[in-house]
Amino acid sequence: MAVNTFLQALRSRQPLMGLWANLDGCAATEVLGATPGLDWIGIDCEHTPRDAADVLTQLRILAASPVAPVVRLASHDAGRIAALLDIGVCNLIAPHVETPEQARAVVRATRYPPQGVRGYASGHRAGAYGRDKHYGANAHDTVCLIAMAETREAMGHIVEIATTEGVDAIYIGAADLACDMGFMGQPSHPEVKAVIETALKSVAAAGCASGISAQTRVLRSEYQALGASLFAVGQDVLLFGAAIERHIAAMNH
Repeated sequence: MAVNTFLQALRSRQPLMGLWANLDGCAATEVLGATPGLDWIGIDCEHTPRDAADVLTQLRILAASPVAPVVRLASHDAGRIAALLDIGVCNLIAPHVETPEQARAVVRATRYPPQGVRGYASGHRAGAYGRDKHYGANAHDTVCLIAMAETREAMGHIVEIATTEGVDAIYIGAADLACDMGFMGQPSHPEVKAVIETALKSVAAAGCASGISAQTRVLRSEYQALGASLFAVGQDVLLFGAAIERHIAAMNH
C-alpha cells in the first residue's frame, strides 16, 4: 500500500499550499497538476455537480503528478464517502462539521467495522482491484480526514472536534463563518478575524493541524504564525476569469 505523503506532511505541520479546482474538464486539472509550488488540489464536490465518476477522472489525471488530490465532500453521507474511498480518494475534507458527534460520525464513515461503518469490498480501485491483499487492514492509516469548522456553533466546539480521534486537521471555513456571523462576503471583517484567530490558537494548543483560505502572502503569514499550515490560496475559476479580464484590459489600453 502506498504511503500517504500528504497526510505525513500535514501531521508534521509542513506548509502546504493548494488551490480549489472547480473548472470542468481535464485540461485545467492537468495544468494545475503540473504547476510548481502547489502541494494539493482541492477537488470540490460541495459547490460543483461532481459525483464519484467525475472525481475518478480527476484522480486518474493527477496519478502521475506530485500534487495531492484532496476531495471536499458534498455531505456527510456515509454511502457517498465510501464510494469515494473505494475509487482511491485518500484525503477528504468534510464541510460543516459543527459538533464532536458529527465529527465522530464522519470518522466512522471512513473506517471499516468494528471502528466504523464503511462497507467492505475487495475488488475496488483503492485496493488495486483486489491485488493489494493488505488494503483492508491498513486503510485506516492512509485516510486523511479534515473537518471544516465554519459556523459559530463549530467555533464553540472547536477543541472537541480537533481532538476527535480520526480527525487529522481542522479547516476554518472563513467565508461561511462570515455569513453565519452576519458579514456575508467579508471574511476579513475584524469580528470574523478575531474569531478565526482564537480558533486557530485553540486548535494549535490542542495539538491538531489546521488550515484556512489565505489568498494573499500577508494573510498566509498571519495565519501561519497562529499555527495554520494548510492553505488554499485561490480558486481556479476565479483566477482564470481575473487573468482574462486583465489581458483584455491591457489590450484595450
